Amino acid sequence: MSSKKNPDNFFDALTKMQLKILPNSLWLAYSIVNPKDIQSMLPCHMQLGRIPLLQDDKFPEPKLLFNAYDISSKWMNGQRIDIQTVAINKKTQKAHLVILDVVTNTLQWNPSSGITSANAYFAKPKCKENDFTLKVRSSNRKNFLNVKAKRHKKSRIAWKFAVQANEECFYRDFSEPFEMTFDDKNIMTPVRLLDITEAENSYWKDFRSTNPTHAFIHEQTMIFDVDVNF
Repeated sequence: MSSKKNPDNFFDALTKMQLKILPNSLWLAYSIVNPKDIQSMLPCHMQLGRIPLLQDDKFPEPKLLFNAYDISSKWMNGQRIDIQTVAINKKTQKAHLVILDVVTNTLQWNPSSGITSANAYFAKPKCKENDFTLKVRSSNRKNFLNVKAKRHKKSRIAWKFAVQANEECFYRDFSEPFEMTFDDKNIMTPVRLLDITEAENSYWKDFRSTNPTHAFIHEQTMIFDVDVNF
């Protein structure tokens, strides 16, 4: 139902919704080269976090994260890339994902801009046998992301990153979180590591390393129930 016909129902769909993340959602992690600039974008009660992404990470450091996925919901269907980082609550010491930017070919909503339309073109991600590819272009043609990779071994994902950081997430420096509930066991399913053969990325290049430090995919479908408190 369109927002013109029933805006209350449409807003309810935005603030309380179930998101289905389809198989082969991708994580690319980069080292942050100017942490003070990223720190200035976070809620005031947060600081950049040093947490492992995978259980065998021995020297965790703050990361700029690109999470690319196919999404299905009542009002948002298509592809997204959430550009985010992990921050630590200074008081509770809990980890939280903080979204800094969104690249998408479908609708999006955030507390700063409200509802906005697509800002990118996605080629359908391909994940056949051992090959994974992703191609994205911004609507203004100024930015792009091209990834080609080979599937590698499986690895155990870190609980603090996969579970705790997803329970309460933030958008930029807004202090109110959006809460997510999900099946912990499903989220903790081992991920498939990728051997990158090509990773061309012009998004947020001034804030991160040239090459990713981590690349992996969730091979399973994941369901998130989201409650936005703004």
